Amino acid sequence: MNDYCIQATNNMVNVSRIIGGELEPIRVRGEVSIPIADFWPIFKQKVEYEADELLSFIIFSDNESFSIDPEINIADEFVSNHSELESLVFEHLTGGCFINTYPHIDIDIVKQPYRFPVAKDEKEDEELVNNEMATDSLQTFFRRKTRELQKESYQINKGK
Repeated sequence: MNDYCIQATNNMVNVSRIIGGELEPIRVRGEVSIPIADFWPIFKQKVEYEADELLSFIIFSDNESFSIDPEINIADEFVSNHSELESLVFEHLTGGCFINTYPHIDIDIVKQPYRFPVAKDEKEDEELVNNEMATDSLQTFFRRKTRELQKESYQINKGK
């Protein structure tokens, strides 16, 4: 049983294994992104999916209709713990994306869909999106740094 994170945006898909709350990208022929139309057959071949295997997914997508291949069996729960999954979602969720989890889990920090507010004036809208993206990137940077410091602190305290 494995946990996966799928990011499907602009008709391309990136997939990663979730290991210890971190993403480990899966490459296909050296490429991280796969065209969305080819994704599921390539994914099943790459991870050597077997019919009785159970998988779990977090999916970020700019297309609300993107879903799991119906042949894939979904696990009853994730291997990763809930706090790791919440941190991962908080760190990687970007504006304009929908999030789905298979199996379903409640993530308190997310409102569906996570989208930037729309301004009335095009110039205002462009400025707002640029400001939001800068803020989002800055927030992502500090979330990652905070997680790194928490891990270091835990390892130091554990070693005492």
